[in-house]
Amino acid sequence: MNRFRDSFLEASRNRLTCGHFALCIALALTIGLPQLTNAETLGTSWRVTGTMQHARRLHTGTLLRNGKVLVVGGLDGLAGVYGATNTAEIYDPDSGSWRPTGSLSVARARHTATLLANGQVLVVGGIHDGSSPSVAVTDTAEIYDPVSETWSRTGKLNWARAAHTATLLPSGKVLIAGGMADAFQILGTAEVYDPVAGLWAATGNLSLRRWDQAATLLPNGKVLVAGGSIGDYPTVSTAELYDSATGTWKTTGNLNSRGFSTATLLAGGNVLTTSFVAELYEPATESSTQFDKTQAFREQGYTATLLPTGKVLIAGGYNYVDFVGTESYDPATANWTSTGALNTGRYGHTATLLPNGAVLVAGGAQEGSNLVHLNSAEVFDAAASSLGVNFDPVAVDAETGFYAAFSGTSVDDQTWLDVRFQGPGGSTDEVVLNWQRGSSALHSVGHGTTPGTYTVTGIRTHTDKDDHTGAFTALRATLTVLGQ
Repeated sequence: MNRFRDSFLEASRNRLTCGHFALCIALALTIGLPQLTNAETLGTSWRVTGTMQHARRLHTGTLLRNGKVLVVGGLDGLAGVYGATNTAEIYDPDSGSWRPTGSLSVARARHTATLLANGQVLVVGGIHDGSSPSVAVTDTAEIYDPVSETWSRTGKLNWARAAHTATLLPSGKVLIAGGMADAFQILGTAEVYDPVAGLWAATGNLSLRRWDQAATLLPNGKVLVAGGSIGDYPTVSTAELYDSATGTWKTTGNLNSRGFSTATLLAGGNVLTTSFVAELYEPATESSTQFDKTQAFREQGYTATLLPTGKVLIAGGYNYVDFVGTESYDPATANWTSTGALNTGRYGHTATLLPNGAVLVAGGAQEGSNLVHLNSAEVFDAAASSLGVNFDPVAVDAETGFYAAFSGTSVDDQTWLDVRFQGPGGSTDEVVLNWQRGSSALHSVGHGTTPGTYTVTGIRTHTDKDDHTGAFTALRATLTVLGQ
């Protein structure tokens, strides 16, 4: 990993010694390398796509069988911060554009949307009017038909609810559990929807009333419900299992942390939950093991998406201080890797896996004197995130060397690599062009190099030495330069 320093702390392959990366960029200008503007250095594997026709947060996004994405409802900010919308629209991944597709009978947010076995979408419950102190919650449900692109009412719930969970069972029925009713009443009830009859039937109650929990269908057909809250804010670490054969719930291995968590079924059958920490639930032993912290603290409003590679993409969220970027978890290595910043920080958005393996992130909100509702959308290219870098050693003295080794399908001995980084204590991305050529190179740290941690935030590969027009692939790797 000594070669990392050549391009990291020296410009291209001309062995120009630099005391700081910014100086490397200045030296690059003197040897005739093209220089990038700030806007050009911000490219990542996230790219902006078409803008929705309506701003919205706390909506739903559902992948239809035709490969398009149905986005429904949400709070749009037009009738005050908590005004719900009855609009719906379709995203076409081929054209990157949105168009309206009929209107719901009832405006709603914090509802659920479930793709049924027949290809239709069941939309259930939600906040109908959040502007009043009591909060109006609906007991209605509607069906969207992708063929006719029309909405129709179906049977009413036994209990009006919002911020509940909806799980498609192996039988084709849908389990609805928990949530909150009017006046922030927390529910422990559950019910099952029969698509054939269009009716709801009560089933066993949860062991603990909860809302904003996570629910996951396990390979054995049972449903794991974990986390959530029992009141206005107090979160819980309990978990329970629903058995559709008996219609009953039982407590199972508790989480090790409390929080509004996500739950993702991994390829091996375990469930990854994320809140303040990350942990794995093992259905075989009904136990949950905390194994690592995520790279960033996320309080609420983030999403978790299982990628075709088996990795899990965590995107966005808010920690009551700032918006959070994105990262991915690799079950094979149990490691977290940064996947770059969203083009627009957001929470309360949706994340939908597209047929080509990319992830569509849509809507959400940003903080302000009033919440700023977003109509923007962007796409994460999972294939572009396969590039990696390792430094050896990861901490190096001045005037010594290290190796930089890059991996990925786009890297070979003829590949030039541009490096995007932040210096010690820095918050602005800087770029060194043609930092090295080939997958592995030896670098040396020059005398006078500022001590501290240097963070790589992106890599761009190219075969033409002078072509720097491509986008950067977001990744995160650090190299620490020790004192003199």
